[in-house]
Amino acid sequence: MYFVASPVSSPQGRFAVVGLTEAMDDTLKLFEYAVGLVPHGNVNYRNSAPSSQKVHVSAEGRHRLANACKYDRQLYEHGVKLFARQQHKYLGRDL
Repeated sequence: MYFVASPVSSPQGRFAVVGLTEAMDDTLKLFEYAVGLVPHGNVNYRNSAPSSQKVHVSAEGRHRLANACKYDRQLYEHGVKLFARQQHKYLGRDL
């Protein structure tokens, strides 16, 4: 396990696939490609989570939340870039 001051300074190439939950179909396709599985086709999702409700957060609250989650956000943004590169390279399309 690596502990780093900045999430984007972690060792590159450690994961065969970087996936995003909001792009699950392409994440599964990339995983299949990486491990040599036969393509699965479309996935049947069963999401039992209730629909999201909007919550008002004050400007101060958003600022505090952004500061508290800054490394999570940096890691996510880095993951989005890696995912887009994989998508372009292996699936021939852009995010």
